[in-house]
Amino acid sequence: MRFLTMLFILGLAFSLNAQTAYWATTYKEYIKRGSTVLVAKEGYTFERTAYDLYIEKFYNNSEHPLREIITYADRRKKVLEGTWKTFYENGQVEIMGRYTEGQEAGRWYYYRENGELWKTCTFRDGVEECELEQVEVISEVPPANVRDYSQKTGSADASNASEDEKPIFKVAEEMPRFPGCETKGSLSERKQCAQTALLQNIYRRIRLPQGYTGPEGVIVVTFVVEADGVITNARVVRPLEERIDLVALELVKTMPNFIPGKQKGEPVRVQFNLPIRIKLE
Repeated sequence: MRFLTMLFILGLAFSLNAQTAYWATTYKEYIKRGSTVLVAKEGYTFERTAYDLYIEKFYNNSEHPLREIITYADRRKKVLEGTWKTFYENGQVEIMGRYTEGQEAGRWYYYRENGELWKTCTFRDGVEECELEQVEVISEVPPANVRDYSQKTGSADASNASEDEKPIFKVAEEMPRFPGCETKGSLSERKQCAQTALLQNIYRRIRLPQGYTGPEGVIVVTFVVEADGVITNARVVRPLEERIDLVALELVKTMPNFIPGKQKGEPVRVQFNLPIRIKLE
């Protein structure tokens, strides 16, 4: 019996090594030169670099498979250290920046799917300062709104147009914020506090579906923050897996009203993209 058990363990180890070798070969063009591949499976690699950093990469099954790169200081993936990137399905970089000792550091870059740079942010001592490359980008046709406006009334005059007929800003001079930080002194402090509060709200409430074993990665939910702060039109624009996508969507739909975005001092409708990281640990 012991002999059979040993044979089984050796066979399993061989199978796992063969699987790692297969997927490491499949994704070899994305593995950093000089790195040692520690884990490789469908949609995922984990490598140790020559500089003793650990890089986690997630892949799509597409022509441009790379979806996300995360760099850690330790094998247990507790401290972020180094490059962090996400990609659109067409291979274009979406967000690019660096972490130092677990905190965003230096300059971060945000791109549109066509490669256009639309925002840069600089992190100093935990404070985020952002600059918009193009302030006013308005969708030509606002997406259908999930909120019922049938009880609202208003004249046909443009100044009294119903909320769902007003344009949606993709970028506004003052972006919407999660509530609860309005007593902070400066706008930068309010923004930083609101970002922290938003993430705490999401990750405090998230519950993985029973029996969920993966995949890990990032889901992106987009929604509209109305001029009164109400969240509408929430939908998943970067899915991961159907069950966990629905969890992320429900988290967004049940968030409290936001502090609305502003353009030229006036509240406006703004599209907001929220990445939600899913980890099994």
